[in-house]
Amino acid sequence: MVGVDGKVSNIKVVKKLSEECDAEAIRLLQEGPAWFPAIQNGRRTARTVEITVPFKIEQR
Repeated sequence: MVGVDGKVSNIKVVKKLSEECDAEAIRLLQEGPAWFPAIQNGRRTARTVEITVPFKIEQR
């Protein structure tokens, strides 16, 4: 959820990869910059968004 102030909240993992990757994706979203909120009828509004966080897992 992106609030009217651009802060991200209520983060949920839809397609789980692993506990570590899921936690890292959530951390990145929480610590990242503010988002631009949605605008409806000329006013800022909270909006649910779904994003994909790509991971490249290197094998040793």
